[in-house]
Amino acid sequence: MPIRLIEVRGTKYYEAAEALQNGRLAPGTSVVLVPRPDNPYDHTAVEIRLLDATMLGHVPRELSAAFFAAVRAGRVNDARIRWAGEVGERVEITVEVELASHAPRVEPPAPAPRPAVRADALRAAPSEPAPVPSPSAPERPRPGAAWFWWLVGGLFVLWLLAH
Repeated sequence: MPIRLIEVRGTKYYEAAEALQNGRLAPGTSVVLVPRPDNPYDHTAVEIRLLDATMLGHVPRELSAAFFAAVRAGRVNDARIRWAGEVGERVEITVEVELASHAPRVEPPAPAPRPAVRADALRAAPSEPAPVPSPSAPERPRPGAAWFWWLVGGLFVLWLLAH
């Protein structure tokens, strides 16, 4: 299981200095990585927080897309503070993140039972003609084509994590 080190960014804008002064940033302290697609500056932003929701900072922008995908895929096994301290007037924090080599296997839910349909109800149901697309309507993408782009994105994220 690969371990990645992250230098937390933006600590001066959040509560990192207070947490350091209160002794809450000891090595080994667990942290949580929270994806924030609503961030106005980076739609793949990942926040780094203590378990009590104290905001420490963000994953660096150059790594955010890879960690955003890893968090969403459930591949983050553990995240802990490796080092925290003051360097000049700044608070610097290094976080150690243990990533799973692949997403955990999740069994799909069992399909819901289908309701029984009586034969006489089928005969009584009016049939509607299939809608005819207008020639001026734009062509919609095929619903089954999205998997391809998810695959390309996943391979890109794996490539980023490997380098």
